Amino acid sequence: RLVPFVPSEAVTKRLAISRCKSPIEELSDMNDCYSKLKELVPSIPQNKSVSQMEILQHVIDYIFDLQIALENETDTQNTPDMFMSMK
Repeated sequence: RLVPFVPSEAVTKRLAISRCKSPIEELSDMNDCYSKLKELVPSIPQNKSVSQMEILQHVIDYIFDLQIALENETDTQNTPDMFMSMK
């Protein structure tokens, strides 16, 4: 079950501002974003150079893993205690 993304007002403003930037500024911002993703996703090696495509694949995999963990946690919370001992 996917939760729809609704951007916050801050995100919307940032997107509007980013539309006014030059291509070089945009590229710098994108590189900063990839660097931040590399920091945040635990499966991406920090001491090794990885391509932007590899970063995106790790991010996608990480999001899927988080969705599964969240679904499992929700299932566990909805299961009566007497059935928990059977798992």
